[in-house]
Amino acid sequence: MSDFYQQIGSMVVVFSKSPQGKMLLYSEVEDCVISADVFIQDSIGSPVRFRFAPRPLRDLVYQFWETGEDLIAPRSWAAFQLVIEGGKFTVDFTYPDKLVAEEPTGQRRSRVVREHFPDATIDYSHPD
Repeated sequence: MSDFYQQIGSMVVVFSKSPQGKMLLYSEVEDCVISADVFIQDSIGSPVRFRFAPRPLRDLVYQFWETGEDLIAPRSWAAFQLVIEGGKFTVDFTYPDKLVAEEPTGQRRSRVVREHFPDATIDYSHPD
């Protein structure tokens, strides 16, 4: 198992302050640019809180993108999803050839969030 997965997952849990809920880290990375956001749902049916990932978490995701690990080649993926729920995590990568160029990052992020929290209200009011 990847140390990066463990480190990133641990940082998400600590940042979310909700180890019993469901958490999604969604990140898009390219050379010298990173977008990383955390979505937190404390319990089923509760609103999902949107937060900008803190700098150390963004830096770690960027380092993972730059160096790769295990079967993930350096700089090979463009988007990264890490979901934590029930003490387990899943990871999903999107590669550059699978991104729709005309779809802005914000629209792509909203679509991914809806996939993970289909009926939840998303609270974007306090991102920092």
